[in-house]
Amino acid sequence: MTSQNTPDPQRLRDFFYWINERHRIYLKRLQGESKPWTLDPVLQTGRFTNYDRQLDRVTQFYTDWISPHLQGSKTDLITNTALFRLTNWPDTITALGYQTPWDRSKSFKVLDKLSKQGIQIFTNAYIIRGFPGMSKHQSICDVVQMVHEQSTDILKVTEESRSLEVTHQRLTQIPLIGGFLGYEIVSDLRHTPVLSGAVDILMWANAGPGAKRGLSRVFLDANTNDVNQCNQMMYDLLELSPQYLEEHIPKPLEMRDIEHSLCEFDKYIRVRDDGGRTRNKYPGA
Repeated sequence: MTSQNTPDPQRLRDFFYWINERHRIYLKRLQGESKPWTLDPVLQTGRFTNYDRQLDRVTQFYTDWISPHLQGSKTDLITNTALFRLTNWPDTITALGYQTPWDRSKSFKVLDKLSKQGIQIFTNAYIIRGFPGMSKHQSICDVVQMVHEQSTDILKVTEESRSLEVTHQRLTQIPLIGGFLGYEIVSDLRHTPVLSGAVDILMWANAGPGAKRGLSRVFLDANTNDVNQCNQMMYDLLELSPQYLEEHIPKPLEMRDIEHSLCEFDKYIRVRDDGGRTRNKYPGA
């Protein structure tokens, strides 16, 4: 599988430089080295997520939260993963607890109490939308209820297809679960027994707007309106990655790593080359 687009040689090097340098910062911080962890002025002062989504704080919280239940019901894993990503806020998830079985009424009461106390319920990392005329937390409970009611069918789809892409298509049939949220859920389930055996981890990723902008920076004349072309360009980067990754990158990349890094790379280039600003500052100097 080869894309019709040609990468710009310098931007190709820049893309893999970002992955290498961002992970080097992570390791230096983890090992307790003194600042600065990099001489790159953009990475010193701007906040960027790790190249590997699994290393990010909220995803690590999800991993710890879900781990005691991995040998339990797979339909419960699907429902609770949807609950997690539809709030994406560790304090809220701690208050709700892992639901076995899912209890909509109990969950709504917990969220309603937090809301009336003025406590933050949802993430600031992305927008959680509600149904028109309905509170956001009531909407979320309704969506998780739909996932719960359809979880047997969703599990059947995952077991028959063994595919992130097909599972993603099934999840996005549920109201309020769009392409982004569906992708977050399947990316979590990929690290559970539900989708640990997925056959397309090296072949498919859902290119969001940020990743498409990143592709436009790396590839000459990139057609990011074509979903298949986006997937092929990401695949090309995955195939090229062994030539550019340094030894401190601990594992071969998956397509998810490419898609995730493209989004962050776009933010990086926007600051470094276009005079933009990072949304959140980072005290790494």
